[in-house]
Amino acid sequence: MGFTRVNVVKAAAGFAVCAALGATLAGCAGGPSEDIASWDGFEVTGANEITIKASTADPKCYSYRIQSDEKDGLLRVALIEKREAEAGAECSDALQTTEYQISTKADAESLRVEVLPEEDVELK
Repeated sequence: MGFTRVNVVKAAAGFAVCAALGATLAGCAGGPSEDIASWDGFEVTGANEITIKASTADPKCYSYRIQSDEKDGLLRVALIEKREAEAGAECSDALQTTEYQISTKADAESLRVEVLPEEDVELK
């Protein structure tokens, strides 16, 4: 099962990313590492495709990946973020809306979509 990142659009600005997201972003305390980020919602965008929408930080400073698990009519999804090692003070505090397309095995309309439980997420 794969995913594709698409459609980055500028959104809100004017506040610190760590403060705006409750200091949950990986790297707010320093050093590169991965953490689980929240996603905002989803929609069925094809017969075998679901698009996850999320508010994400500056792509020059943070990278994101999707981990998903599909079985028995359930698609569980985690959005994982990593603060880049070279990210510095020049990082923008603007948030963006980012969409991630996930290819599904089953008909996308038939799937329930939920957050992948933390204990099932593989952080690097």
